Amino acid sequence: MQPESNECQHIMDSGRRCQTPPVKGKPFCYYHGRLHATFVLPGHPAYEPPILENRHSVQIALNHIYLAQSKNLIDRKTATSMAYTLQLVMQNLSKGLNTPDIRSVSEITPAMQTALHLDEKLENTTVRDADEDTPRSTDVAPRCRPLRMGVNNAEPYVPNSERALQRSDELHTKKFSRSTMPEFVPELDPEEWLRITADLPPKGEPGSALQQANCRRVLQILNYDQTRRRMYGAKCGTPGFCPQA
Repeated sequence: MQPESNECQHIMDSGRRCQTPPVKGKPFCYYHGRLHATFVLPGHPAYEPPILENRHSVQIALNHIYLAQSKNLIDRKTATSMAYTLQLVMQNLSKGLNTPDIRSVSEITPAMQTALHLDEKLENTTVRDADEDTPRSTDVAPRCRPLRMGVNNAEPYVPNSERALQRSDELHTKKFSRSTMPEFVPELDPEEWLRITADLPPKGEPGSALQQANCRRVLQILNYDQTRRRMYGAKCGTPGFCPQA
């Protein structure tokens, strides 16, 4: 059965239809259109967060955070910080600062088109004009390696030969063993360490995409290990060593 043209075509997981009038020329109402729209994900500079003015905008922002974290574009610390901000917003809204929903609009005004970066066909120009490597909500696979506790990288991978060369040179200034896992990274799997150190870019060369991924991972681990050594050394009075808990 074809859905009524004067109702939003969104069907909730409960099986009930949204009965709000749709935006003119679109299948969804304004809220569900925003929820289903293709957008650049959090964790990228081009991401445009919604204005947090009511419970619906908070729900959209939570959906953005959920998608970004599920695709490994932001780490748990960043996601927690963003979620805490939304919690503060909800506390303010519960105190009567929410704008009441008097009626749902069926047309988007020109001013809102500009504010939302929409063209005359109501398509998101931020997404349309973004670089092909920019992470989007419609991505079906992560744009970077899975996150691990303690050695997360919130920055999405963007190919950059100059930065790759800098990482390769930085890696060769570090002293580490390819066969022995750093002792102050308890969350790290020994097999993971052996795998990523088996193929690293040569000094003075950016290396392949896989070698650069391994290079970034090793640098993250070594920096984390160095930080933990300083923390435990200062705490225990033994420079560079403290028994792990």
